[in-house]
Amino acid sequence: MGAKRPICAGATIRSLDRIQEYGVERKWRHFFYGGKEGIPELLSEKLKKKFHDLITAGTFSPPFRPLTHEEDKEIIAEINKANPDILWVGLGLIKQERWIAEHLGKISVSWMIGVGAAFDFYAGTIKRAPRFFRRIGLEWLYRLAFEPRMLKRNLYSLSLFFAVIQDALRQNHMKNHRHPRA
Repeated sequence: MGAKRPICAGATIRSLDRIQEYGVERKWRHFFYGGKEGIPELLSEKLKKKFHDLITAGTFSPPFRPLTHEEDKEIIAEINKANPDILWVGLGLIKQERWIAEHLGKISVSWMIGVGAAFDFYAGTIKRAPRFFRRIGLEWLYRLAFEPRMLKRNLYSLSLFFAVIQDALRQNHMKNHRHPRA
């Protein structure tokens, strides 16, 4: 694919499907990083059933603790050796974005895509919200009701979101309400 610096993006189940379909035609190589033990492999198997010519370059399920410096170097080497075109990162909100940011320039890949719970949804290990909630963009609220552990993570994310909005509003107000100097 040839990009010198990876493009990072978030993905949904629908975009995961579209990218897989598009990538199969182009023989893109995929690496799945994240999820509980066995989930990246299960995800790859299910995707291969749907997209028969899908190329999985590798999978890795990291432990639920910070990797040591040596472990991190080993997984970077493993991913680079696998030579994927797309690195799918399913570590959950905030954690996956931090991981991607920390690994920019260390991993030779054109795309790093944070997919959150999409690994579990696609693998069938977590039940998705009813279509109504997904359609109106409130799948997170449905999941929050059934997974209270998400509350702390989502509150932190929302606080960051509102802080950014507040800062943008403040800057906009200052720009639009400058007083001429006397």
